[in-house]
Amino acid sequence: MLALGLLWRALGSAGYADAAPGRGGESERAAAMAQEQERALEVYDLIRTIRDPEKPNTLEELEVVSESCVEVAEIGPGESLITIRFTPTVPHCSLATLIGLCLRIKLQRCLPFKHKLEIYIAEGAHSIEEDR
Repeated sequence: MLALGLLWRALGSAGYADAAPGRGGESERAAAMAQEQERALEVYDLIRTIRDPEKPNTLEELEVVSESCVEVAEIGPGESLITIRFTPTVPHCSLATLIGLCLRIKLQRCLPFKHKLEIYIAEGAHSIEEDR
């Protein structure tokens, strides 16, 4: 155990700060989390203004999307996984697929960073689950 501690100390003093547990790695993770939160807000700002296909309101006004329904995780250098879980206005919404498609197209056209999209209907929010 002593040898392992000496190894971590040597690596840390040689400029490998993130190799030592509890040192540089924490600040890098905090910076990554801050970037993920910033990107989640950027995604939300783009999708909240999309108009509902049936009503003259935005998805934000109808509470179809909210800040909490957007998650962003880094999956590689410069690449993010964006997960959106939206809630249709009514459980039997026939245009839920169209809403999901609108979300996908808007983000594919407007996001400046490399990303992968996963768009879901929130669990228990649509009657299609009963059909399975």
